Amino acid sequence: MAAACGPSPTLRSVCRQLVPAWADLRDDEIDVDPLLGGLSNKLWHARLPAPGGRHPTEIVLRQFCTTSGLIDRPYEQRVFAFLAGTGFAPKLFGANGEFRAEQYIRGVSLTVEEFGRPATLEVVGDLIGQFHSLEPPPDVTRYSPGCERPANVLEQCDQWVRTALDAAQHASPELVDRLRRCKDEFDRIVRPLLLMAQSPVVFCHNDVQEGNVIRSDDNEYFLIDYEYAAWNFRAYDLANSLCETVIDNQADNEHGFAIRPDLAPSPDAIRGMAVSYLKRVQALTPRGRRRSITSSAVDALIEEVKLFKPVSHLLWAAWAVAKVHGSAIEFGYAQYARARLDLFDRELQRD
Repeated sequence: MAAACGPSPTLRSVCRQLVPAWADLRDDEIDVDPLLGGLSNKLWHARLPAPGGRHPTEIVLRQFCTTSGLIDRPYEQRVFAFLAGTGFAPKLFGANGEFRAEQYIRGVSLTVEEFGRPATLEVVGDLIGQFHSLEPPPDVTRYSPGCERPANVLEQCDQWVRTALDAAQHASPELVDRLRRCKDEFDRIVRPLLLMAQSPVVFCHNDVQEGNVIRSDDNEYFLIDYEYAAWNFRAYDLANSLCETVIDNQADNEHGFAIRPDLAPSPDAIRGMAVSYLKRVQALTPRGRRRSITSSAVDALIEEVKLFKPVSHLLWAAWAVAKVHGSAIEFGYAQYARARLDLFDRELQRD
């Protein structure tokens, strides 16, 4: 079930195939170094030490490693091409079934400490608001024109739990039983509340976390990595990003992550994010349809977002269980699944 993904002696030949301007370069004319940060894919920085007038001079080479039950790769490729065409995503130089060559953005991804700061959350709210204002055409996201756009997360949660349970022979019985129990509680308690919330369905990123926010050398901020982007409830995207404020996905320990409850944003920081989000959405809304941003509207959004935090924890727990066996990426997937289920339980106890 796991996608083939490992070190390849042909990375330079892949670069030549996907980047037309590099087609006639020799191996010694292309430098390739691994990039840190990918939990679903492997990433490399490929560059030309002596460009000789060629463009691009450097790229990100992405090798897909996610199990087929978690990612619809042809769909994701269409979404990336759409986003690149709008200028929201990095430029696309070429792709095949296993690799994609993308524009390299000079900058750094955020740390988890930076991600949850009040000023950063305002930026993140603005970026999510921009993303939610995008309108992919039907042929990209496969919905019928004139029909209601389907929210993705509830169906996705069902599918990912099924995928995880199909891979259950590679996980401990205790973890599998716990995932089943949490899914039962979700269906009984949380799902009805989410359906009643009537959160607007918009085009969502669905994986906004510290590693997917880049601060460029020019101090601009960008969202990257769109493989989970889909039509979804707006509140889920915001809730998921808030869940990520306490999860260090690049921790220097044996498992590769750490739960950091000390980094949880304050109510004022969450409010600042909500206000920033609503301001950006309104700024991108046609004048005749704009609404004033009242204190009650901000309060309502915050309450709406709180409802969706449990589904984020359950969804990514299932993702991790599905990747316990067969992933080429070194990461403590079983430990991560347990940690997300712990957070799921805490959210239900809080409610």
